Amino acid sequence: MICFRQSRPKLAFVTALFAAWTIVLAFMGFVCAYAPGLWPYLGLSLFAPLTIAFAVAAGATAMSFRTPATLTTDADGIVFKTWRHEQRIAWSNIAEFIVLPPTSALRSPACELKEGSRKFVSFGRNWEKTAEEIVEGLSEQTPQ
Repeated sequence: MICFRQSRPKLAFVTALFAAWTIVLAFMGFVCAYAPGLWPYLGLSLFAPLTIAFAVAAGATAMSFRTPATLTTDADGIVFKTWRHEQRIAWSNIAEFIVLPPTSALRSPACELKEGSRKFVSFGRNWEKTAEEIVEGLSEQTPQ
């Protein structure tokens, strides 16, 4: 049995980044709201939704910081647990473990499923180990 966990320092950095963008976009929205002409409409239609989106993202990553995601193997398969849900995937349903996307700097470990409505299951980013190390570790644990 092996277990991988998301990195708290990486999650703290991403949370701070989203929070900083929330503050910047809210400030730009307030500046536009008090400017003459069409600027208030730009502030409401562009900066307000972006501010809300980044605030939600900051909240979600803050919850991930509080309870980092884990990826654990056992005799039946793998268990991917986040602060929102827990997903069990049987060994018999896993075709292979891969890195998504293979050419990007922002890679995440994933598995390809043999059947079901979803073809791939991505396990997200910000792990303590690299995506390649996680895929290698999970591939070694797969029963033949």
